[in-house]
Amino acid sequence: MSNVSFIGNLVNRFHSWREQLREADLLRSMSDRELSDLGLTRGDVERVISGTYLDKRAANDARRLAA
Repeated sequence: MSNVSFIGNLVNRFHSWREQLREADLLRSMSDRELSDLGLTRGDVERVISGTYLDKRAANDARRLAA
């Protein structure tokens, strides 16, 4: 890997990390009503941020389609 592509990759990863922080801050700052409009609860926020959130509606839809 050349130095240019290494630095470019590093810059891209930094920008992605900063965007994730902004999105996490936005979710944490939302009211319960705003989260509800998105189909989330306050307890879902950290799972969404960590990537471990399972959208129960999507899982139910997938089960119905598979049946």
